[in-house]
Amino acid sequence: MSKPARNGATAARLPMQRLIGVIVNSDSHIHYWCQVYGQHEIADPPAPAEYAFGRFVRVELPASVPEDGNAPLTLMGVIYDTVLVNPAFGSLGPRLSTSDEQRAIFSPDYLTERATLLRILALGTVDVTGRHMQHGVPSLALELGAVLYPCTDAEVRAFHFFADDGPPGGDKPYLHMGYLPQLIGQPAGLLPQTALRIIDQVQSLFPEHGKLLSIVRRNLAWKLSVETAG
Repeated sequence: MSKPARNGATAARLPMQRLIGVIVNSDSHIHYWCQVYGQHEIADPPAPAEYAFGRFVRVELPASVPEDGNAPLTLMGVIYDTVLVNPAFGSLGPRLSTSDEQRAIFSPDYLTERATLLRILALGTVDVTGRHMQHGVPSLALELGAVLYPCTDAEVRAFHFFADDGPPGGDKPYLHMGYLPQLIGQPAGLLPQTALRIIDQVQSLFPEHGKLLSIVRRNLAWKLSVETAG
């Protein structure tokens, strides 16, 4: 796990963004399920692009314990899978309504039972000021009902560019992806492809490090191709 570090740029708290959904379950301390808000749950539900595969997201953590300095923390994570829940799947009988407009009149419960679930992997934390980062397994777990937000490019960049105030970087900010070993070390599935998607996003935000990130991506893609081939 990476130790806490200081962001190299002055990062003011960004305004609240549109909501994606709420945490409804977890598989472990770092794997969470989020249910996306539907059309009848909030006034302005999220667009699919806001919860796309590989999208960086953030969730407020519960109040920090005293040894953490009482600094409010936000968990930074990534969307690595999507599951659609359809109560009508497998039902072969005739239905009274076929369109969503008809279902809203004749079968309102059907619409509320449908759901889009996202799988989230925790990547680290950032404090309330947006200046102190930590990559790796967070010490605190999320709470049920915690709200998920999409990250802006500015938030993603800030999460990857900070100073250690000690070895190896000292007080000079540098590009850091300390969660990659944790991400790559997870069981297979879509997580390896998630790592590649993350590298692509970080490369677009840090063009000055494009050559280095291209090498990292190429090596990871080669490793995955070898493992897939058996």
